[in-house]
Amino acid sequence: AATPTPTRVIPTETPSNPVLRVWIVDVLAPGGNLYPALASQLEEFQARQDDNNIPLDMRVKAADIVLDFLCSTQIVAPAAAPSLVLLSYEDILEAAQGRDDCPSPVYPLEERHLSASIWDDMFDIARSMTAAVALHYGVPYILNAIHVIYPPDAFEIEPVRMSDLFGSSARFLFPADSPTGVSHTLLAQYIGAGGRLTDAEGWAVLDMEPLRQVLDSYERAVAEGVVRPGVLQYDSPDDYLDEFTSGDAIMAQVDIGYYMAHRDDLAEMTFAPIPAVGGGGTTIVTGWAWVLVTSDERLQSQALALLSWLMRPENQGEVARQAGLAPSLRTAFTFWETDEYGTFVENLIETGTLPPSTQAERDAAHQLQQAFRSVLLGRSTAEEAASQAIEALDSTR
Repeated sequence: AATPTPTRVIPTETPSNPVLRVWIVDVLAPGGNLYPALASQLEEFQARQDDNNIPLDMRVKAADIVLDFLCSTQIVAPAAAPSLVLLSYEDILEAAQGRDDCPSPVYPLEERHLSASIWDDMFDIARSMTAAVALHYGVPYILNAIHVIYPPDAFEIEPVRMSDLFGSSARFLFPADSPTGVSHTLLAQYIGAGGRLTDAEGWAVLDMEPLRQVLDSYERAVAEGVVRPGVLQYDSPDDYLDEFTSGDAIMAQVDIGYYMAHRDDLAEMTFAPIPAVGGGGTTIVTGWAWVLVTSDERLQSQALALLSWLMRPENQGEVARQAGLAPSLRTAFTFWETDEYGTFVENLIETGTLPPSTQAERDAAHQLQQAFRSVLLGRSTAEEAASQAIEALDSTR
């Protein structure tokens, strides 16, 4: 359960008495209340700063509007802007690149700003999350990734490929629609099969053989009833969890956060990576990272001290465990989950890839989704849909 954020007097800031303002998204503060571990860590950090007269002002912001709020605050009321903000991977990309109405509000971090042990202990995919635009624009903190669940007696062996679902009454439920423009299940399967979204010059591309393999697999899945066109109406496990738990389907895609939040209801289920098609498997990893916003050297120093404290493996692991998300540090798993699921998640993240990060990648992912949709609805064969998607991208060059 979350702990109510302590009521405190808002510190008064003057040029000689700055305030370390920290914005934390509601992912770590459901209902506006911090998870107990995070609340106690912030209080302990402040208590340790007796020799430093910089007070800490912590605010909770809605994750879906925090970047917009940050941009407007820096323009309208810069004195109220934070020094440190927790942002999603997608928001970090947008903030680092800047927008017309919001020049880049974040400062790049060099690895020397924090202990080398933190970066060395971090999952490779987490480091890539904030280095996607050539510089580190944040310190990855908590992660999420997709996988599947199914009844343990549903298959004789672990279903590592889509073809393992064929020839049975298995039905696979997953979010075939997506607010981000492409189903993460589909994206993981395409990339796992060796497909690219951009070429060496940065142009949007789709590779024919991996694309055909994925679409062929779904064409057969639809023909056998393993996947039904109705999955195109799903954009979250909430849309089909009741259908899955009632026994109307044999496999469902969830993510770490969703599984942890519903673990009691799913206790009898087995977990596995997304079933691959024609190649290796992978997962799609997303997450949140701390970004530095202030240009004030004194506040930067204090913000980095706070980051070093929060990134201690025991501190990060406990916050991630209470939030039901994965830590970005490998050794933090010792303080997260040490059971079979913890081992599974640690291995899962090692195989992860990131969602599209550039416009070219998003263009390719859009065509991938359109081809997939066409096959599921029976509008095109897999061969036709693959050719049309590649031709559509070629025409934009």
